[in-house]
Amino acid sequence: MAFSLDMLSKKESLLPFRKQFGPGEVIFHQGQVGNTLFILLKGRVHLLLDSNTGEHVFSVASAGDILGEKAILQEKGHQRLFSAQAVEPVIAFEISAWDLGQLQRTEPDLILDILKRSFEVSAKRLEQANYLARVLRGTDSRRRFCECIVYAAHTAGSPTTNGIKIPKLKEALSYFLDLDPLKRDLFLNELIDSGALEVHDQTYVLVNQQKLMAGCIPKEGR
Repeated sequence: MAFSLDMLSKKESLLPFRKQFGPGEVIFHQGQVGNTLFILLKGRVHLLLDSNTGEHVFSVASAGDILGEKAILQEKGHQRLFSAQAVEPVIAFEISAWDLGQLQRTEPDLILDILKRSFEVSAKRLEQANYLARVLRGTDSRRRFCECIVYAAHTAGSPTTNGIKIPKLKEALSYFLDLDPLKRDLFLNELIDSGALEVHDQTYVLVNQQKLMAGCIPKEGR
């Protein structure tokens, strides 16, 4: 059975688990112990990491994604690794491990479908993490800087009329690269001057990836 949001939204057995979240509302907090997963039916959610460099958006989840799947694998729940915050009106199902066990008795195919989708989402996040690990192993600081911007754009960005808007880019770069803020801002300003990036109300927009990657080349190599 293919994973179908339309089918899930019409399942009477799932209606008691339906939740709504308004823009800016936190679905769960980093560090909180939880025992439920969330199936997103509508809306976008920012996945946020909090550290001593500040809070940043490391990914965006949308309809069809599942959050908190690790929470149903442990009897005492799972400590959330990140926070989840609604960007716009969100509709989701919140289901516990106990609820899944009860549903499995009457709708085993439904539960199998949900678990399969959970594995797919987890595999996608692992693939993204592996890509970032390869980027961070690089020895050239400028290239790592530009590659991290591309990573942030593709995992946490949202399309705009002139490019990809990247929320909390400065915080993400500081988290991944442990850069001195002055050096970080210098690199960013160089990319703005080159036409690779634009900044509007403290939010950066990737407008030209080709120019961005050209900015990876060390100055002495140009």
